Amino acid sequence: MSPSPTTTPPAPTPLPSGVVDPQQLMQRVKGMTGIVLRIDDMATKLMSGADYMGPRNIPGPSMNVPTTVWVVAVVGDIAPNFGVMARPNSQCALFAYRADTGEVWSSAEGSLSVCQPYFARSLTPPDAPLRCAPVAYDNGLPSYNPFSRTRPGSFGFTAVRDDSWR
Repeated sequence: MSPSPTTTPPAPTPLPSGVVDPQQLMQRVKGMTGIVLRIDDMATKLMSGADYMGPRNIPGPSMNVPTTVWVVAVVGDIAPNFGVMARPNSQCALFAYRADTGEVWSSAEGSLSVCQPYFARSLTPPDAPLRCAPVAYDNGLPSYNPFSRTRPGSFGFTAVRDDSWR
């Protein structure tokens, strides 16, 4: 019997020079327990500040847009972290950090579609299987229930009007 070959895990891709380690930024996001209530998945992506903002966002003249940013995308239960009106929690949050210093630069929250570009897999949950009620049930109520709206046959109805309050 020959010994099994040993494999070494591939070396991690080195970070570009002058860029902070994204693991520190992920730990920082995990510590935001007042905003990030539950984490189902996380991803990081190094990109230009202009790409993060997208073609429809034009920065003002006083806005200092970083050359590169680390975007930490979080899927889970995200509490609203700005605004004055009560809103429901979101499914996704993005935290953009300056890649050279690690300072937070921007954040956003929203539906899963906000985070989808940062994940290789689909974030859309699969369709739930269709469940039909057993034969003994009709519209979720037992068919023998005398108060069921689906009870077969007719029934008597007497309308009573009380005008004594007038």
